[in-house]
Amino acid sequence: MAQICSDIINTKDGEHDKRKNFIGGEAPNVFISASKNLPLKNELQKFFKNKANKTRLQQFIKSQFKEQLINTEKRFFYSTRSECCEITKGGETRTPDFECTRVEADVIMFFIYSQIRKSSSDTTVVIDAEDTDVIVASSYVSNILPGTLGIKRKKAIFDAKCLTTPEMSKVIIRFHVMTGCDSISSFFGKGKKAVWKRVDGCIEAINHLQKATPDSLEKFVIKFIYNDKKSNTLKEMRKNIWRKTKLKNKKTLARIGPEKSSNDLRTTRVLYQIKNLESFANPSETGTPLDNGYTIINGVCRPKTSHEPALPTKLRMSVEEGNKKESKVVEEKEEQESSDEEEDDYFDEENESESGMTILMLKIKIYKFNL
Repeated sequence: MAQICSDIINTKDGEHDKRKNFIGGEAPNVFISASKNLPLKNELQKFFKNKANKTRLQQFIKSQFKEQLINTEKRFFYSTRSECCEITKGGETRTPDFECTRVEADVIMFFIYSQIRKSSSDTTVVIDAEDTDVIVASSYVSNILPGTLGIKRKKAIFDAKCLTTPEMSKVIIRFHVMTGCDSISSFFGKGKKAVWKRVDGCIEAINHLQKATPDSLEKFVIKFIYNDKKSNTLKEMRKNIWRKTKLKNKKTLARIGPEKSSNDLRTTRVLYQIKNLESFANPSETGTPLDNGYTIINGVCRPKTSHEPALPTKLRMSVEEGNKKESKVVEEKEEQESSDEEEDDYFDEENESESGMTILMLKIKIYKFNL
């Protein structure tokens, strides 16, 4: 079954633009026909950069479906945006029962699967897709709907129920979205595999994901994504990471984790995407992205961002100044401990002088400079 999705309020717009910018260059128009070879796998990224190429490919696939129906009794359903039709030898017949209000292809796919299961639970359904979101969602879906759901990977077909344990399948979508997906950014340096090893079979982690509240997800970030078992807040976690970070890595703030305001916005988007994927059978219940951490910028859906600084003002200014000057590492343990204590004071500092001018009495030993 082919899926064509609308670009209207699509939370994956940002990811699509990243791919375009990564590829670079102009994508020429390519006209698809049965007499010509399709683009090679390594050419598809640039091919899809041109939206007109994607549209022509979809039209070509649809026309090929019609030709294939001449010698087969199989039924073909074709979904385009909010409409779905059955392609027959005599033409096309609209099928309202398979029409979904969402624009994401994975949600549409599993919505149609749920409609199929309403009429039959005996037939084995196989999904041929390489998209990670689809594979993850299939593990969840296969354990809440009757019937056998298979996932095709190259020439092999796997039972989706066997992809993980029944306990983990209930929270697999939440884990996937929390650690980063097409529409949610991941945490710098925190890969899914490492986090999965901490979460798999862990009752505390599963409970945090099952609750799926802003507070429980914040604790999940601290304890299982950043593997900090002692901190209770993001501020404490970031302070501890900063103290342990090597000098050469203090030139970037990506390693210390998000501050609370940006993490709260991300959590709002995470909860929306979780509901979006888990409510595949009733997609109208999801709501609009614009009420869940997204906004429209230049006609494109973008995540809302926090305007809070990544570091407290004093510490941020010291780091910026330190990067401009030659840094000297002090090996004496006592001096390092002294600098750690002063950095802690900067993390706890929340007020600035009325004039907005902060006088820095810097004694941080990891940076040897004078103001």
